[in-house]
Amino acid sequence: MFAALDLEGQNVLEALSGSGHATDYLLKQKRALVTGLDMSEEAIASFKRRWPGCQAFCSSITASGLADESFDCIAVVMGLHHLHPHLAEAIREIHRLLRKGGTFCFAEPHQGSAFSRLRAIWYRHDSLFADNEESLDIEALKREFESLFEFKVEQHVGSAAYLLV
Repeated sequence: MFAALDLEGQNVLEALSGSGHATDYLLKQKRALVTGLDMSEEAIASFKRRWPGCQAFCSSITASGLADESFDCIAVVMGLHHLHPHLAEAIREIHRLLRKGGTFCFAEPHQGSAFSRLRAIWYRHDSLFADNEESLDIEALKREFESLFEFKVEQHVGSAAYLLV
């Protein structure tokens, strides 16, 4: 999802970072300046251990407390689907944190795939998933946030296992 982006020396926020899903790639391949953000103290402690040269903040993406227009790129890998019913708040916060012309990249399970019905059943019956976990309706997000974002690239990729998440 970062292939076409020149992020060298750019400030990148890996939001809902966990221990840093994309950080290794962003540091080594893109030579970006990476900051981690997650609301889990345990995840941020792990992020700091793995990436001691990076900043990391323990905060919610719905109200991060970070400065306006702080980042050239914000990346989320498999975190947005955990935010229902607060997804819109998170996306507005992401927009606030992005510099003008910045890029928001995310990889998430989406509604409308061949696996949507199976995923919905799995979410309801597997104890690993919270009640608020829901795949993203990309078309609805585009409509809701068309005044804030210019949608440039959309790719539907991944193995069957990825689509089930």
